[in-house]
Amino acid sequence: MSSTEHWYSRFSFFGRKEHDEPTRGAPRRPGNRDMTASFQSNEPMLRGMYHGNYPGLQFASPLCFTPVNLLVQFMGYPTPKAIDSADTVTQAALDYIMLTMADKVPRNHRGSFITGNSWRWPRFDSRTNSLVWEAIPDMTVQDILIDVMSENPFAILTDEMIKLSTGENQIINVQRKRRFEPDMVGVRWYGQKPANVKDYTARNVAGMLPINFPNEADEGDVRGWSVFARIIRDLKDYHDSDYRISETLTKFRPKQKQRVKNLADWLANNGLTTETLSDLDIANNDFVVNIGPDEETDFDFLPEGATAALEKALERKYWKVVEGSGIPELFWGPLATGNHASTDTQLQQAVDYAIAKRKEFDNPWKALLVGSLRVLSVARGETYKDFSLEWNRLEAVSPAMKSKIMLEFAQTLNAFITSASCTEKQAYELWKLNFPESQPGTFEEWQEGIKKMIVHKQALGESYFDGLDSLNASKEKKDKKPEDLEEGGEEAK
Repeated sequence: MSSTEHWYSRFSFFGRKEHDEPTRGAPRRPGNRDMTASFQSNEPMLRGMYHGNYPGLQFASPLCFTPVNLLVQFMGYPTPKAIDSADTVTQAALDYIMLTMADKVPRNHRGSFITGNSWRWPRFDSRTNSLVWEAIPDMTVQDILIDVMSENPFAILTDEMIKLSTGENQIINVQRKRRFEPDMVGVRWYGQKPANVKDYTARNVAGMLPINFPNEADEGDVRGWSVFARIIRDLKDYHDSDYRISETLTKFRPKQKQRVKNLADWLANNGLTTETLSDLDIANNDFVVNIGPDEETDFDFLPEGATAALEKALERKYWKVVEGSGIPELFWGPLATGNHASTDTQLQQAVDYAIAKRKEFDNPWKALLVGSLRVLSVARGETYKDFSLEWNRLEAVSPAMKSKIMLEFAQTLNAFITSASCTEKQAYELWKLNFPESQPGTFEEWQEGIKKMIVHKQALGESYFDGLDSLNASKEKKDKKPEDLEEGGEEAK
């Protein structure tokens, strides 16, 4: 009996009697175990769905953008800190790495959530004389070689076909195969090779394989799952329903019902002929000439409720997508109402979910930073010591990095408050949960500080010349004499 028959036969709707234990079965010897990690992400579909340009899923794109974007902003940044507070050399190198790569952090998280995997390889670029975190698309990672004893990867093989522009309207395709090992990297080129590329084998200065940031990876798996994996079919249904609603509303045109006594006379009175009747634009026609009681005009419009069933299905599908994704409702934008979770519960769920995601990425971030320090150690001739890793630790980062962390959090709060998803008090609680060491004071002190910042922001938004005009107008009003005013106190024209 094949494995498919073995499991499908557990359910009566496949034509056989339903078993008492559909989730368990008798032992099969030997049991199969796949350690190839060969299932890649469908990046063209997942990224296209997120960006709104994948055929058949465009109408579901807004549902993909908002939760991922808000979650990425809410997570913030990893903040490494040298264990020895007197170790200024290590801390300076860590600050340099995080500030230089600050724009890569949210992109890394976003890529992991969308496709389930985000590969980074730390290396030194001799052309720019700088550290680089090279992004390796998951769809190019063809083989992951696993040591059966340790169950850890010992080599990663990539294979990619690269399209290049070499001149005006000149396109070439070149194939690049790479083999990554902890101590070396081999590169081979095939096809239409540009003149400046050559095969080579070089030392792997980072001393590690490309690092993956898997999302919700099963234990022992190298690759993860997209946040859309559980709801991809529901997103397809959502697109189809929304598309049918839009199609119905846009394609239906008002239908004119015309009763006439003599068609030729009515056409002449309305500037039409039998040849031009088909050109009549009913929606944009301003008036109709009817003469006598025997001529009458009526219109048929889209019946009320024509799309009601689809709209109801769309709403049901939306909540199924939200609940099935596992992402807390707060990250979906609008405030949940009715029998859904309260706002306080949603806030706590959002914080807990973000903390869980940070912990999930702790080890990959630590590995990437260790590899980056090794690269800088060789490039600079410096020795670096161990460090600890936490998240959004404001006292552990430079002022420039601190501003980036605060900006990400402020953008998330702005989305929550704009959609009425949280109150000022709840925003204050979110602040304390995310930045406990910042000592924001009491809620009243925090609120007073926010009000002062609002006034400051409004002042920054004022033009210097607008302020000067207001000042001059005020002075002119003070300098006016009583005789310059008409009776009644109004200024003379």
